[in-house]
Amino acid sequence: ELELEVPAVVQIAALMGVGLLYQGSAHRLMTEVMLDEIARPPTNELLACRESYALTAGLSLGMLALGRGSDAAGLADLLLEDKLGNYMHGKELAPTWVGSSDLAGVQSSTRSSAPPIASRCCRIREGPLVNVDVTAAGATLALALVFLKSNNASVASQFRVPTSTYELHCVRPDLILLRVTARNLIMWD
Repeated sequence: ELELEVPAVVQIAALMGVGLLYQGSAHRLMTEVMLDEIARPPTNELLACRESYALTAGLSLGMLALGRGSDAAGLADLLLEDKLGNYMHGKELAPTWVGSSDLAGVQSSTRSSAPPIASRCCRIREGPLVNVDVTAAGATLALALVFLKSNNASVASQFRVPTSTYELHCVRPDLILLRVTARNLIMWD
């Protein structure tokens, strides 16, 4: 069996292509895939451009459900606002890459919760928390595009900007700019 390594730039372009191909369709499978790709664990082949990959996955997810907001049929159970909020603020544990638990919290016996050995990164070992330096920009843009012009105040409240000097030092300036832009895209009127 011949295994080809696809360059990272081609993978990133393919993510954007998926977003363009399924633009506005709220395709369930592609939405799930892009949601997982934003928080993809580090791998050796995507090591140099991990932030670009997560940002492109976020843009692609945003284009998939462009302006659909909470009205996207079949996507309500994905809890997009909550998961993307966690990717922006790092509140909860990162999703498992290969396996996931079902609604009852029981781990599926046929799937493993750790990534396979071949897809692990030999240089970076991240803990169980979401790396917001990688996921925040993509999640912010995804949430902004999904709720574009919806005037949804509850979603817009997730884009809070720092109110103290201490908080200002905890959030990167580019993420503050993205939050302000995203909030205004949602609260269009």
